[in-house]
Amino acid sequence: RPLGGSRSPCHGGDAGARASLARTRLVTTISAASTLRGSRAGTPLLALSSLIAALAVVACLAGLFWEAGDGRATVTSVRGEQVDLYGEGLYVYDTVFIAASSRATDVVTLLLGVPLLVFAVVLSRRSSLRAALLFAGVLGYFLYVYASRSLGNAYNGLFPVYIALFSASLFAFILAVTSINFGAL
Repeated sequence: RPLGGSRSPCHGGDAGARASLARTRLVTTISAASTLRGSRAGTPLLALSSLIAALAVVACLAGLFWEAGDGRATVTSVRGEQVDLYGEGLYVYDTVFIAASSRATDVVTLLLGVPLLVFAVVLSRRSSLRAALLFAGVLGYFLYVYASRSLGNAYNGLFPVYIALFSASLFAFILAVTSINFGAL
């Protein structure tokens, strides 16, 4: 009788060897997955993620509760078009559309984005390819939001914070994506 099990009359092969091969593939896939703990990028990613979470909370709270301005105003653009400005809070010089979408993004980032980033950091400490992909995806969200804020919103008091968030998100996203072992997919 061969070591590892008996030959299966139905499949004509060694069932024990097939099970052992399946276990080896599973262990190889799990150990090849990117993790914060097992990668050289772990410490910078953790530091950048902490910075992103803290600055995002500050930016979102300021966007929601900043008090300034006298209310909506209609101005003429350099092209001679009439534009309605929001005229209140942090987004005082943004159009009504951009200010409303920025405030909505602040709520989503504060209630979903930051907690999901913290959750992804905790999960990525384990050997899980899914966690590494989730972590990169959440960082991609922050990269998109704060690239949009840096380039799309009117200049305001939080512009340096937007640039810091954009930069930290960009570098963290690059570190997270390059640390994923795509061969394990």
